Amino acid sequence: MNKKKFLLLIEDDCEVMGNGLGNVMEHQFLPSLMMMELAQKYNVKMTFMVDVAHQLTLRRHLDDHKLRIQSELWDDMVLLMKSMGFDVQLHLHPQWVGSKYKDGNFLLDSNWNVGRCDHQTQRMLITQAVAYLQYLIRPTFPDYSVHSFKAGSWGMQPSAGLLELFNEVGISILMGPRDGMVLPHWGVNYESLEEKDLPYQPDSEDITKISKTKSPFCVL
Repeated sequence: MNKKKFLLLIEDDCEVMGNGLGNVMEHQFLPSLMMMELAQKYNVKMTFMVDVAHQLTLRRHLDDHKLRIQSELWDDMVLLMKSMGFDVQLHLHPQWVGSKYKDGNFLLDSNWNVGRCDHQTQRMLITQAVAYLQYLIRPTFPDYSVHSFKAGSWGMQPSAGLLELFNEVGISILMGPRDGMVLPHWGVNYESLEEKDLPYQPDSEDITKISKTKSPFCVL
């Protein structure tokens, strides 16, 4: 009897709530620790997609004692993931860009789609996020690299200019497109996705189209 083998990819979005509520301990550290211990029990490897936009925002408020503790715990969490043998890659929720901290709460922007950010903001957010993960992880794990990106709210449209930026910073795997997904409020529309099931190289001007030119692979 022939046994078929298949590859199962497991990733987890590691973030607080999309409206800015919650905290690192309750919504990230403890759930991630539970998942890592469970994965180790069954010898499963995972990739944690960590929302670095949140951490970059916390680091702008290190003079606030509570936020400084959350920021330090975020760093500890990521290093623990690596020390337990798991991968850490890039996730971004752009609504943290330009957020305001008032009366103990964050007031976030209404844009949840990095594709809708202007090119200057895209470049700032992506390059700073990649640099931060490298700064944090490489002193202990010198071979670490950021090679994958999971789009917050599945949003990478419009994609013109965005895919070239991912290429530039060394990201070769993208996650976000879903066949038939339409989220009008966030500017997400994958109804015209040409590849329904398999990884593909997207056209630099339209992520829903297949291209044979060098570009990051989209994993559905």
